[in-house]
Amino acid sequence: MAPAAGCRRSPPFSGDWRELRHGERGGRGGFVDGSGHWAIEPRFVEYGEFSEGLVWAGEKGTAYGFIDKTGAWAIRPRFRHATEFSEGVAAVKDRSGRWGYIRPDGSWAIEPRFGSAEPFHEGRAAAENGEGYRGPWGYIDASGAWVIPPRYRHSPGFLYGRSHFERGVAMVDMGDGSSHELIDRDGRVLKRLRSTWLRRGDGLLLARVGYSKECGQVGGDVSVYLDERGESAFDGRFCGAREFSDGLAAVWRDGKYGFIDKSGGWAIPPRYEMVGNFSEGLANVKPDARRRCWQYVDKAGRVVIPCVGDGRAEKFERGLAAIDVDSPNGFLAAGAKWGWIDRSGRLVAVFTRAESFRW
Repeated sequence: MAPAAGCRRSPPFSGDWRELRHGERGGRGGFVDGSGHWAIEPRFVEYGEFSEGLVWAGEKGTAYGFIDKTGAWAIRPRFRHATEFSEGVAAVKDRSGRWGYIRPDGSWAIEPRFGSAEPFHEGRAAAENGEGYRGPWGYIDASGAWVIPPRYRHSPGFLYGRSHFERGVAMVDMGDGSSHELIDRDGRVLKRLRSTWLRRGDGLLLARVGYSKECGQVGGDVSVYLDERGESAFDGRFCGAREFSDGLAAVWRDGKYGFIDKSGGWAIPPRYEMVGNFSEGLANVKPDARRRCWQYVDKAGRVVIPCVGDGRAEKFERGLAAIDVDSPNGFLAAGAKWGWIDRSGRLVAVFTRAESFRW
């Protein structure tokens, strides 16, 4: 095991920024490389994920800027909030409380004039024309012009960034708790759906369409899978269903979870009491929920990593997965340990929580 050390690399990290991931020491966050060594010493109270070579961060929690892969400030902290870079710009909140978009050199690409704003996807970004989180919302292009007029009320879909464009279609939460619209890049309505909950993954939509006592053990919700135009992807109504990820989706039946493929058939029959999602060919699962540790299985259901973790385990991203290592008093308790494992289950870095801290 090669846990993250306290000394900084010299010279500064020169590898691919995509390799960097969160680490923690003394209640501050930094970034480690794929081997678990510090690439950027922990000094941040809050930060995001690297995107397009930069990541937003704040050392005091009152002003945010962007650092590069060496930890140097590419854009000095001067914003009240910020999001990841996407399509060459990042949405940021200025001192007046308005949102706009900046370039990687810190100059304004779109002057701040929105109540709230989301990252760009496929040349469109959701933005709010009113005061923060009150609506109405619409979509702007790269020049900041409205291409879909602000006509949508504020909703959880906009609040949590789920109304972005993907493959030419956006899912718009209508804010009434029971319906969504699928729209194209010009705002034309492709489909109206009666659904209280809509998510997407791997090119398919998951729509909550009702309640059944048969699904009561997993919340009672009944869901169906739809294609990107809102039509049925395959027959079946499912309990405890998750979005598709890496070609498979978790579904509950008769007290156990399994995984279905995109034809709706079982790729792995139901045999787990707890499951995560597939990513990079592996999924975290528990055949017995009473066990603290997790297994990782492949798409045939074969056990690849037999028993790791102490309470939580996350999906693999860029070859590593985050797990709780030792958390008898809860994963946010002082002294709780977490870290990164590789695909063999070997710990490459371990961190100890000094205070409540997010992954």
